[in-house]
Amino acid sequence: MSNIRIKSLTLKNYRSFGNDEQKFIFPAEGYNKPIAIVGYNNSGKTNLMNAILYTLNINFVSKETFSLNDFH
Repeated sequence: MSNIRIKSLTLKNYRSFGNDEQKFIFPAEGYNKPIAIVGYNNSGKTNLMNAILYTLNINFVSKETFSLNDFH
């Protein structure tokens, strides 16, 4: 199994990320502590994770993956 390390990610015009580019820079390879993504509700945390999963060609959350039982 190969290792993938993301050095940085730039998002623009993706879901909650608007016309301005938003750049995320991740720690270097020697950084051995957990990384947390923290923010207010509706700030784009899940959209950031979905963008990463989308680039890795992994099924990501979309409106087709929800059913009526998912809503409360």
